[in-house]
Amino acid sequence: MRQKLITLDEEAWAEAEKKTNFSEWVRNQLRSERNGSDNHEYLVQLEAEVRELERMKEYWYETSLLLKKKLEA
Repeated sequence: MRQKLITLDEEAWAEAEKKTNFSEWVRNQLRSERNGSDNHEYLVQLEAEVRELERMKEYWYETSLLLKKKLEA
């Protein structure tokens, strides 16, 4: 392996400190970029799925309240 020196600002340095193996993380990010894997698109899709699940959760909660009222009447 070869070394590459990088300079980080304070915020990036703090994030790098949270990684158990920062060098491995950087290598993985570079491989993903090389292989055409776009983490941004993946995150956008996950966020959309989370919003849909939250919408469904609210729907079923409201439905359960309506059913409870009907059963009590």
